[in-house]
Amino acid sequence: MPASRQRARVRSLAERGEVLVQVGEGSHSDPAQTPDQAAEADDARRHVRVALDRMPERERRMLLMHAEGYSYRDIAAVLELNEASVGVLLARARRAFRETYEDAFDAP
Repeated sequence: MPASRQRARVRSLAERGEVLVQVGEGSHSDPAQTPDQAAEADDARRHVRVALDRMPERERRMLLMHAEGYSYRDIAAVLELNEASVGVLLARARRAFRETYEDAFDAP
């Protein structure tokens, strides 16, 4: 698929809020978890989701797109940013996520 067409597809999916998950043909599932491990993993996912939901939209979308493997160019195109700014904005978004997560779940 040509790069311009791929970027248009990425932009379209991201604007609709859809998340791309690409799984290779040879992927395997994780080993079975114990019930305690599964409960801990569910709690961790829930905490991450709560922290992400408390963040501003642009920062949340940047983090999710980066985690999904989108390039800085794709992130910049979707969020209408300068490509050179994406790295700095991602670093700020990571710091904001960390602070939000810690404030919400590490407080005594």
